[in-house]
Amino acid sequence: RYGNALAMTTSLFEQIYLGVRRIPPGQELEPRAFRAALAAENGAEVSCPITTGILLRIVAEAAREAQEAGAPGDAITPVWRVLDGGDTVTQRMTGGPAFVLAGRDREGLPPQRRPKRPARRK
Repeated sequence: RYGNALAMTTSLFEQIYLGVRRIPPGQELEPRAFRAALAAENGAEVSCPITTGILLRIVAEAAREAQEAGAPGDAITPVWRVLDGGDTVTQRMTGGPAFVLAGRDREGLPPQRRPKRPARRK
């Protein structure tokens, strides 16, 4: 801690990749809980949501590309265990949320954990 500030960790790609792969099939972890687990793993109080989101998208895009290339199922990182159909990361993926939604469906997870946020007023 530095004064009243929280100790924050900025995760590495490998930590995100391995963290997602550790979640058992058929289970899910909300992004906030995933970040909390990453922080605890690194001895911090919080994990940077921006860096985590960027790296989750990179992991998700790589998983989608692996699937499109015909990789076996166990070689595809199951990002759908952290992401759902309503996540900003999922919405920005190449091809939209279809890859994540298909993974969630295969594992019996609901397409979306929470309702989409209403559009912001201008």
